[in-house]
Amino acid sequence: MSAIKRLQMEYVQILKDPNYYYSIEPDKKNFLKWNILILGPSETIFEGAIIKCTMEFPKEYPNKAPIFKFIDNLFHPNIYPDGKVCISILHEGTDIYGYESLNERWNPSHSVNSVIMSIISMLDSPNFESPANVDASKMWRENFSLYKNIIYKFIAKNI
Repeated sequence: MSAIKRLQMEYVQILKDPNYYYSIEPDKKNFLKWNILILGPSETIFEGAIIKCTMEFPKEYPNKAPIFKFIDNLFHPNIYPDGKVCISILHEGTDIYGYESLNERWNPSHSVNSVIMSIISMLDSPNFESPANVDASKMWRENFSLYKNIIYKFIAKNI
């Protein structure tokens, strides 16, 4: 099955069973790129946030993982400065460092929904073992009140 066919099926499924944590819209010129709005999960420091992201799919999807990227400059332990995400579900192949089991990593049974829901979960439960942003990781662990203030400013700017 081609990437486009698989994505069309996933898109139809998401439209049939809407999720209140995010909205998606495929790019009008390129169906392999989707625009995503994540709504900050309630009862977390991200509550009230509207976070812009993109998901780009390789032609080999679902055999190859998509690239998930935050458009807004979100200061987070598992988000690189360029907006790309460090999360197990998007890592392909075997983990040579032994941090992740094979069932945590990318496989073709994952879906757009499972990736986005994993990323939403990651927002409030970062992985400190392999941070993409060491400064954010350190601040979260050592000065959480300062970290919260940065997030609150981000939310105020992006409402």
